Amino acid sequence: MAGLRIAAVLLTIIGMLSIPAFAEQKRGIAAFSLDDGYPNWMTAAHILKKHGGVATGYVNNFRIDRGDISAEMLSALQDVYGWEIGTHTYGHANPEAFVLLYGGERWIQDELLSSIRGLAALGLKAHSLVFPYNKSTAELRRTVLLHVSSFRSGGERPIGTGIRPDGSFPGKAIDVAGYVPISQVFSWIDRAHREGSVLFLYGHQVLPDAAFHTGSVQSVTSGELTAGEPVKPFHDPYSCLVPDMERPLQYGIAIQKVEGNRILISNANLLRFTAPGARFMIGPCLGLRESDLEAIVAYAASRLEFRRISDLPKEQ
Repeated sequence: MAGLRIAAVLLTIIGMLSIPAFAEQKRGIAAFSLDDGYPNWMTAAHILKKHGGVATGYVNNFRIDRGDISAEMLSALQDVYGWEIGTHTYGHANPEAFVLLYGGERWIQDELLSSIRGLAALGLKAHSLVFPYNKSTAELRRTVLLHVSSFRSGGERPIGTGIRPDGSFPGKAIDVAGYVPISQVFSWIDRAHREGSVLFLYGHQVLPDAAFHTGSVQSVTSGELTAGEPVKPFHDPYSCLVPDMERPLQYGIAIQKVEGNRILISNANLLRFTAPGARFMIGPCLGLRESDLEAIVAYAASRLEFRRISDLPKEQ
């Protein structure tokens, strides 16, 4: 009996010791966000919720006005799924061009404050901003902090320690236009876990895998990729090509047209991006496959905590 009691005590102690170890397995933060405002954000919400995750949705008010996304859906994302709803400005005008034409003060009034007020009237609390096209001026970056607590600077490495002293945070798009292989995203997750850092990723639409086409490269010239099989018709006028799914892209490669198994492009030299035998993908330029998001979120959930942008720590 004494031996059984000792074994029971040992098991209890081991169990108690294992609780903190298990709790400490997660280290680092995943800060995922989506831009513009699409009804398929709800798909992302379901995937994130399944893995205990949240995100930040940066919405343009004009997309609410014309019915691209409903106020009810945004409220559900905020109040039911725990998302943060931030502002992507009212009309998605290029801030640099807008300021040149009308001045910075009018941009603050027409694009930023009108957006924040409109969202507030719907019960949406916007504390963070994404500049359209990640474009801004030094004056705007200073002035917006009178009205929001942070803004994305964009176009940078995706890992940081939090919101910077100037209110900015980095971000890396993982849409088709800014394609990143899943293996590289996993390596970023591992790095954020090792360092206890924040991984900043963003996208736009989350679409069914059927909205994309993958295949093998048979041959390639500077402006044409020939697939090993016919390419299914695509209907999105803003479709982009990933010439090699093992290589990241810095910018979108727009498709001019598809003829049978020939894919024609004009804004890149494909010989720099792919070779026969590689796997390619076609899809909406601002689209991310559901299966890819599922894989990313599931892996991130095993190693990182998910946070909304306004809940991130301040950089020391």
